[in-house]
Amino acid sequence: TSGNSTLIVESNFIDLVSTVGAGDNFTAGIVYYLWKNNIIREQCKSLSSSQLKELLHTGTNFSSEVCTSMENYVSKAFASTL
Repeated sequence: TSGNSTLIVESNFIDLVSTVGAGDNFTAGIVYYLWKNNIIREQCKSLSSSQLKELLHTGTNFSSEVCTSMENYVSKAFASTL
């Protein structure tokens, strides 16, 4: 929620194996999105709703990926798709 608006982003259904590392990898996905799109701290407050959706979707993808295995990090196969 920001100001008077709310943004809802749906996630994919996965076969959950473990949630260890999910939060760290969500954060890694956020950082990856910002890095990939050359977004600096000062620009974060002015992201469009489509950028925010993509940002959260990227974090969710990272988090979902790590939850499908017993590893605490994304797979090489996932990383190769970035």
